[in-house]
Amino acid sequence: MLYIERQPSSRSILFLIVLAPVLYLVSLTMLEVRSGDEAVYAAMARDMVATGNFLKTHLYGRPIDAFPLYTWLTVICSGFQAPTTFTLRLPAVLALWALAVISGLFARRLQGPFAGTVAAGMVLTCVVSFRVGSRAQSEILHTLLLSAAWFSWYYWGQERKQWYRAWGIAMACLFLAVLAVGAKAVFFFYFPMLFMRRSLNLPHHLQSPAHIFMVTLFALAITAWLFITPNQPFLTWNTTIAAAVVEPTTGYFSRLLKFPWKCLLYLCPWAVFVWSPFCLALHQFEQNSTACRYLRTIIFSHALLFWLLPRTSPLDLLPVFGALAVLIGIHFEIVIRRYQHIFIHVIKISAWIIIVVSALAAAAWIGVSNDAFIIEGFSPKLAGACAALLLINAVVLHAQVIHPESKRTFRSSLLWCICGFRMLSIGLVLTLLTWANADRRLTAQALAGHAPAEYVPLPDDSATALPAGPTATVTLASLDDEVDVVYLHSSPRELFLVETFYLGKRIIQIDNPAQELPADAKTVLVLAPREPAVPSRTWEAISPKVDMTLRRRVNIDINRLERRRDGGDDEALVVISRRPYPRWPDYTPKLFRLYRGVLR
Repeated sequence: MLYIERQPSSRSILFLIVLAPVLYLVSLTMLEVRSGDEAVYAAMARDMVATGNFLKTHLYGRPIDAFPLYTWLTVICSGFQAPTTFTLRLPAVLALWALAVISGLFARRLQGPFAGTVAAGMVLTCVVSFRVGSRAQSEILHTLLLSAAWFSWYYWGQERKQWYRAWGIAMACLFLAVLAVGAKAVFFFYFPMLFMRRSLNLPHHLQSPAHIFMVTLFALAITAWLFITPNQPFLTWNTTIAAAVVEPTTGYFSRLLKFPWKCLLYLCPWAVFVWSPFCLALHQFEQNSTACRYLRTIIFSHALLFWLLPRTSPLDLLPVFGALAVLIGIHFEIVIRRYQHIFIHVIKISAWIIIVVSALAAAAWIGVSNDAFIIEGFSPKLAGACAALLLINAVVLHAQVIHPESKRTFRSSLLWCICGFRMLSIGLVLTLLTWANADRRLTAQALAGHAPAEYVPLPDDSATALPAGPTATVTLASLDDEVDVVYLHSSPRELFLVETFYLGKRIIQIDNPAQELPADAKTVLVLAPREPAVPSRTWEAISPKVDMTLRRRVNIDINRLERRRDGGDDEALVVISRRPYPRWPDYTPKLFRLYRGVLR
């Protein structure tokens, strides 16, 4: 008997609405802020709020070449206050949710509610979604705005024949995309039009008065923006963030072979449906073949180009993610009808794997909470909470997917499995990564005077041990209401973006404290390797000396297990700790401390 999926109801939409915050907001603040882009956006947003200059971007008090759109959204989400980790990453999450909405609406318009629900669900639950939707970066804004431009151009132009509105909305989205990523947005939008078929009559539309008029307005808007904000970058590669990106080092042919597989990995678990939009046998089931050809051209042209170009990454194809989700949503129903016997077995096996791993991980966390396993610096209460989360995850997933009385559709079972996998990764992988990769956050806490025990070097850590110093009687935490700015003086110039972000103060980079420190400020704070040479102030160290480049790696003490088997007195089976290590052979600690300077 042919398997037929039930059509989505209002409960399906409600399920997606509840699923979105569960998948993203729960873990949004867990991982440490990244130095390449997130810390830069946070510093620019803090400078915008402090100076009131929202047109030109600044980093630590100095002009910086960067596109402002993501920084503006961060300021808005922060309520025009200093950003936190949550508000820093919130614009990326909101952009991903908006992409899911417009992809679902466009697929629903082309093929019906079933296609719309699947398209929205795919945008929310891909591996690449979890990566870009929880990081502060402008590429997700680029994806949202280009998808909106492509979808609105087809809907208002090709279907509704309102070409002024179609080109106007597309150019407005394109202008915002330029503010997010620069000139490459224009290339992304127009490049697929070189390969459009005659059914869309692209040469005529490109020469139409509507297009010429809207492109003229677009060019005038870009020119006005560049005139109003001098030294504003337009070319994507001329920005500070782009310059900080590490280029891939693999060979061209090696990258050529790995590129498709990485793309499929990013699209998991929906990668098993990627073939369906390009299968000729399934084209006959498309209700709007012209729209599907339009979307296929967008995907194929960009995929072929970035596959063949050197030094490209699968993430460069992120702007076509929405178009691919729409096409998979359109073909999902017919694929499930034909291959349901295979997919249902796969989903059952996947659910069992998630349940078993969740149960084992919960048992391990229970061992941590009872000191059978010791993770130094890890709260037993947090371990118990992770164990409870994983146990609930296993029970709920079994009830929704495995239980004989469960009558979930394959579509719903797939979403439940993805949700279970996400909860497993939050309760196990992300929790351990948060504990293992917190060196820069711990550095900031040590500077602020919190001095967590796991940060203090042990006696046998002589390779990176910090010199002893007098205990500070005043800490940064006790001066929250007194000083809002910390001046950073380092030579050679180093910004320590992540470490200073967690200080919770505005940072201003200075080269000469004697000349650049404000003369009328009664109290100033300076982060420097040595006491500033400013005789007009009395200086006091308010933090210990901290190695700003200190990194730790995980160390597992399995000897305790052996000693316990031999009749030793060790209570814990295994002890997992983090130990400092020299990052390179001639490693030299970069010791900084906070100084408070008071006018004499």
